Amino acid sequence: MEHINISFVVPVYNVEKYLAACLDSLLAQTVSKEIIIINDGSTDNSLAVAQAYFARYACISVLNQKNQGISAARNAGLKLAKGRYVYFVDSDDWIVEPHLDKMVEIADQHNAVLLKGTASYSYEDGSG
Repeated sequence: MEHINISFVVPVYNVEKYLAACLDSLLAQTVSKEIIIINDGSTDNSLAVAQAYFARYACISVLNQKNQGISAARNAGLKLAKGRYVYFVDSDDWIVEPHLDKMVEIADQHNAVLLKGTASYSYEDGSG
């Protein structure tokens, strides 16, 4: 079994419009990974999007639960995580940093227990 460096935990609630971009950004990461999608009772087509990715990619798992909120969804993902590090990703966001494998290498070299990156925000209206 492949060694998993990062478990991406993705709580999902009514984000069908954004979920594919989020998952594509995680799949583009070269780091050894698993992507855990927690569908938290979505009433739109978010679960269908998640299941379509699950059917295509072995590194993706999907847990469907009744709506309990983002904290409960993250905790459910943590229980399933097998990676050495956990990265919480909001399902309407995506990662543009292509070098998470380098971050894992740095964390290992320095015995880090936490890494913090930067975020940039943009909005549908072009602001941000």
